[in-house]
Amino acid sequence: MAIDRVAPFGPRRAVTAGIVFGFAYLALNEVGIRLAVPPAGFSVFWPAAGLALAAFVGAPLAWWPALAIGLAVANLSGNLAHGTPLRVTIWFVVANLLESMVGARFIDTWRSRVRSHGLAPQRFAAPILGVAAATAGAAVVAAAGLVWVAKVDGGFGNAWRTWWVADSMGILAVAPILVFRAEFARLRRPSGWTEGVLSLAVTWGVTIAIFAAASHRTTPQSIVYLVVPALLWPALRLGRAVTGTAFCGAVVIAVWFTKNDIGPFADPGKSSVDNALDVQLFLSVLGASMLAVSFLVELTRRAERAAWSAASERAERDRLQIVLDETEFLARERAELLGAATLLAEVSEVLDEAMTVDEQLRRLANVLSTRLDAWCGIDRLSTDASGRVLTPAAQAGPVIYASHTRVMQPDDPRHSVIAGAPLLAENVRLRPGRLSRWSQDIPDDVLGSRPTSIVVAPITNGGSVFGLLNLMRYEPTAKFEARDLDLALDVGRRAGQALRNATLFEREREISTRLQASLLPDSLPNHPAVQLAARYRPGEEGLDIGGDWYDAFLLDGDRLGVAVGDVVGGGLEAASATGQLRSAMRALAGRCNGPADVLAELDGFVAAVPGAEVATLVYAEIELSTGVFRYACAGHPPPLVVAADRSTRFLDGGRSTPFLTVSSPRRVEALDLLGEGETLLLFTDGLFERRGETIDAGLSRLEQAAAAGVGPETLDRAVDGLVREMLGDRGVSDDVCLLAVSRPGFDPERFRRVFAADSAELAPARARLRDWLGRNGIAQGVIDDVLLATFEAAANSVEHAYHGRRPGTATIDARFEDDVLVIEIHDQGSWRSPAAPGERGRGTGLMHAVMDTATVSRTAAGTRVELRRRLPAT
Repeated sequence: MAIDRVAPFGPRRAVTAGIVFGFAYLALNEVGIRLAVPPAGFSVFWPAAGLALAAFVGAPLAWWPALAIGLAVANLSGNLAHGTPLRVTIWFVVANLLESMVGARFIDTWRSRVRSHGLAPQRFAAPILGVAAATAGAAVVAAAGLVWVAKVDGGFGNAWRTWWVADSMGILAVAPILVFRAEFARLRRPSGWTEGVLSLAVTWGVTIAIFAAASHRTTPQSIVYLVVPALLWPALRLGRAVTGTAFCGAVVIAVWFTKNDIGPFADPGKSSVDNALDVQLFLSVLGASMLAVSFLVELTRRAERAAWSAASERAERDRLQIVLDETEFLARERAELLGAATLLAEVSEVLDEAMTVDEQLRRLANVLSTRLDAWCGIDRLSTDASGRVLTPAAQAGPVIYASHTRVMQPDDPRHSVIAGAPLLAENVRLRPGRLSRWSQDIPDDVLGSRPTSIVVAPITNGGSVFGLLNLMRYEPTAKFEARDLDLALDVGRRAGQALRNATLFEREREISTRLQASLLPDSLPNHPAVQLAARYRPGEEGLDIGGDWYDAFLLDGDRLGVAVGDVVGGGLEAASATGQLRSAMRALAGRCNGPADVLAELDGFVAAVPGAEVATLVYAEIELSTGVFRYACAGHPPPLVVAADRSTRFLDGGRSTPFLTVSSPRRVEALDLLGEGETLLLFTDGLFERRGETIDAGLSRLEQAAAAGVGPETLDRAVDGLVREMLGDRGVSDDVCLLAVSRPGFDPERFRRVFAADSAELAPARARLRDWLGRNGIAQGVIDDVLLATFEAAANSVEHAYHGRRPGTATIDARFEDDVLVIEIHDQGSWRSPAAPGERGRGTGLMHAVMDTATVSRTAAGTRVELRRRLPAT
């Protein structure tokens, strides 16, 4: 199949190419005529045929019309100039066009097949035979014109042979030079050009010498074959283009000498036509042989280059495969190292986030189980009289072992792990009746399962072993490998360090909490005129003991002192300063004239106390009978008052600088009134300050929460709710102190008191109820009877309602129904029946004796006692 070619240039270039080709064809046509053998003008060599074939082979199909016109014009011009009749010249034009174009199509077809199926020696004959057939066909046309039109003597066969041999010689000598002209580029080195020129000179020199020497009739004709070695040089080394050039020159030399009756083919016994045929035969064989040799050499070189290229490609592929294998290995190692580093980083993160040992172990087990696709169990290690003891601390993964604390047997392989050598075990079978030493308590659903591998590593810090890290993989999960032991060791070391720190943290935290608690008052004063409640929550960031504190104490029978302070900093020094400041404030309050005087005296005291460089304090003295109070703030947040109608106000008076921030500060105080039903809140900044929030925003939030939930009748519950609302369940970074003081309001229609179920709370509740009854004008004898019955029931709630349970609350409700006093005492527990008769067992009878009715109701929600007493008319 022919290859369609597209012209790389436009029509103008095609016309130019046709003109140039036409002149070149005309010139070579003239050379062929001048080399004709006299006297009949027999053409031995027609170089224009080679030019025409090469032009059509190398030109795009779009140029062929221009080339055909150029050939026709040149052919007509040349032949007519030499006297050839027009009618014969037309036959020559047709023959030359047929020869060139058909031969070019043969070569195109051959090229297409070579590109499709490869170049092989057996395909070399295809273009030669195709061109020979095209030349033979053209010779038929030309011979017909010579014999039938021009009436040339000699017959059709002689004319056909003359044309065919001459054009074949021209094609053989000229076409290779032009078709394979690109091979001249191989001689681009100076040494290559030198060798090429030298080979041409040798070939042509030998040819001239042979034909000149053979001018003597005694020289044998076989001497012409000495040209063969000369032509072998370019054929073997320099390629087809150089070989064609050398051969073309040898042809011109041989034809010229033969035409002039010189050389081995100038036999006087033969006609000039026969001598021309002899030289044609010799030159044809020589040219075909040399071109074939050069072609086969080219094929051999191509095969060698292909083999070398294939070998190079194989070697390169092998090298590339080695590089790929090494790269894959390095990538796998890098991925493993990256995975190990990522796992260690994640382990460090989860260990650092947890503050307790139990939480650390739980998180560590979850991370290892998830990241390693394995079951993870962590055992705590301890030692007692029975030996080493393993206690399960955490576990996570697809298989759960409900293991119990166990003593390690002498043959337990984990003794070596405790000594520092991690252990890798494979294909451990767990069977009923033959329980593995790895676990003594295995659930039924995992008996018979087959772990693919087990890794045990110590959890260490320095020379101490805190426990064992157990990792277990199951089918079809990949087994653990020896390199996983290093990772397990690294995790164990990292976990050991974190566990040691967490253990120390918990121990120091406990010490800190106990020490902090020792700095706060054991209890708050009991007085019927007020209710007090206080809450303290230590900060959860760090181990330092905070400097927040509160205090409440009776100065005399009718004055209550309350204070909340904050020593900036933490640690033992701050704790010591806190204790000294609280003690000094209580001592000074008894002999100073009001809060401002107390703060002024403390200025001189704190200057001599290490750790109290910056401290704040709010101190107030409350007249219990009137509710009038004086207060002073040394750089502390302002107190907050919540009224009975839920309105609020901050106390902004009596403010001065914190201790030791300025020299000789002027301490001032302010006066205010705590009315009935109002609550005074003193607090530290930890209650309302938040990161990223302004102080005003925090105080506003506190004001809203206090207005919504603080009331005097349920002060303890209200304080708990306020702390919960402000802090939530999250940990706080700073200590929190809150002290609440409330003056219960007087409601002549109803009395309500909610208190903790504690015997210490009975006396304040009794005093409050006595005051309410007295203010309602109840006779003293009736008051005594009511108090006796009411607190007999209240005592039962305190002592029996929550026996064996977490303590709750008790409530006393009193109201008037016309002239009947109704009192209800209720709780959320259930009273115990008395074990033996006694005074406590006669409580119900006592209540019946002093009250008109006494009803006890027990339900699942708790116990309720209702007492009724008709009041005498006034």
